[in-house]
Order: sequence, then structure tokens, then C-alpha cells
Amino acid sequence: MIVYAPSYAGLVESLRNYRWDELEVITNNDKIEEFCLKTAIKCSNLKITKATNRTTLKEQISFVKKLASNYSGKQFMFCYYGFDLLGLFFMYELRKRNEVFFKNKDHFFEEKGILFLLRNTRLLKDYLLLLFMYWKFFSYFLIGGDRGFFGLPIKRLERDFKQLPPIQGDNFENNLTYFSDIYNIPKDAVIFIDQGNLAFEVGEEVIQYLKSNFDTNKIFIKEHPNFNLSNSNLSNYKIIPREVPLDLIINKSNILIGFYSTVLLDADVKLKLSLIELIKWKSNEQRLKYLSILKQNKNIYLISKDEKNT
Repeated sequence: MIVYAPSYAGLVESLRNYRWDELEVITNNDKIEEFCLKTAIKCSNLKITKATNRTTLKEQISFVKKLASNYSGKQFMFCYYGFDLLGLFFMYELRKRNEVFFKNKDHFFEEKGILFLLRNTRLLKDYLLLLFMYWKFFSYFLIGGDRGFFGLPIKRLERDFKQLPPIQGDNFENNLTYFSDIYNIPKDAVIFIDQGNLAFEVGEEVIQYLKSNFDTNKIFIKEHPNFNLSNSNLSNYKIIPREVPLDLIINKSNILIGFYSTVLLDADVKLKLSLIELIKWKSNEQRLKYLSILKQNKNIYLISKDEKNT
């Protein structure tokens, strides 16, 4: 199986289904390439940066068309629906001669229609340019405030591509053992999942919570692959390298602490804690969205301001 993985979600999902040595990865993400090199997974880095003009985008479209034509009779998978539009175009080109599977692993965001775009001149221009270049009707998804992204509706992708078969066997467990041995994370580690500070500020309340409730020697900080540490004081703890997908090195004896990350939602560990109420959000709308998601997950304990030192 070949996985196209612009982010870690697709890479992790592929490793739930297939052994690490059965997999081939195509990516634009240098950290994913770094992880694959360290763990002997076959990987190709396309090294495509975001196009800043129409000429460059046209050249990139021609490149992925030619690349897709080199594959025939192969199996591919991908697990996202937005941001990397060139990658989505690549999947449609691959579908002409190969089996391509889709399973969404990204967060769900509200899809906005053409009327929303008509009220925003800049977004409308972007939409029309994308339509002209790709000949595809992309949708706009709203994250919160004035932040959003173009992508394709999940239902359309589920209709156009094949579904992954149910997970069989113990491939994922074997993969976990393989990766854990490489990175040597203790079975009783307390792992704080840092998400950077793009959407919120991480103040001293979070640092104090870690100090007051856990043995410093057991705390590991999982850096975000794309952002610097959200608070410089986190560097005082042991750091898990950026390139490692946390899903692939945790075990059922770990304690996970974070805010709302995908791994916090999905992981099967001893204890999961969210400090979402201890951070200062830039958008209350976004805060309420993720708080709602967390409250639907009965396995995550939300730490309130009143109990931060208990």
C-alpha cells in the first residue's frame, strides 16, 4: 500500500492497517520523511512548496499529472479533505489507473456554500482561480473567526473513492512494539501533547499544573511537528522528537495530557486529561467547538481552573 500523507493522520492510519515494512509513503512533509528514514519505511518527499502564483501552480499540476501516470495497478490511500488541494488533485489523477482508498481522519468543520463566498471578494477570487486551475468545485470550510480553508466535501470523497477494509490482525500492535523500541519511551511516562500557540496562549497555569501533579522525571513533552513550544518553560522537561507520531510510541500505561489533539481523543491509555480550560483562546467560538467535541468523549477528564492544583 502507498499512502499519500501530507500530515501525520494519514501515516498513522496506514500503520493501523499495514505493517511498517509493507508500506510506502509519499509526502511533502519533511518531518514525516525524517521519521520514515529513522524507522526504515520507504518514503518519497515530493518537496512541493505552496504555489504563490498561477504559473507555479500550473507547473505543479503538470508535475503531479506526470507523476500519477507513472503508477498503474497500485493501491493508494489518503485520509484528509482540505488544505492540500494539489494532493487531492493527485488522488483523482491516480484513480484513473489505480485503486485509491479514502478514510477521513481530520477534524470536521462547517462547510460554507457559494453565498458565503459571494460576500467575501478575496475568497471568491481564490475560489474562481482554483476552479479555473483544477476544474473542480471546491468547498470552503470555516475553522472559526476569519480562519478557514478550501477542500472537498467528505461525502463526495467517500463517493468517489473506495473505503478501506476493516482492520485485521495485529499489524498495529506489532508496529507499536517496533517504533517504541526505537524511541525508548518509558511505559509509565506522562506525556504532554503540545499544540503550539496558533489558536491560543499557554500560560503559567499549564506549567503549574504539570509541576503540582506529576513527577518531573516522568514528564515528556511531545513537540508539535510544525510549531515551536507554546511555552518556553516546557523545554525544562524531556522532549520527544518532533518527527515522531505520538500514536506510534504510546502504550496503555501512559498518561496523556493535552488540549484537544486527535491523539488525545483517540488514544487507548491509562488516563487522558484535557487542560482546555486553562488556556487563553483567541477565538471563543473555536474554544466552544473543541470543548463540545471533548465533552462527547467520556474517556477524557477535563481539568477546570478550580482543580488545577489537585
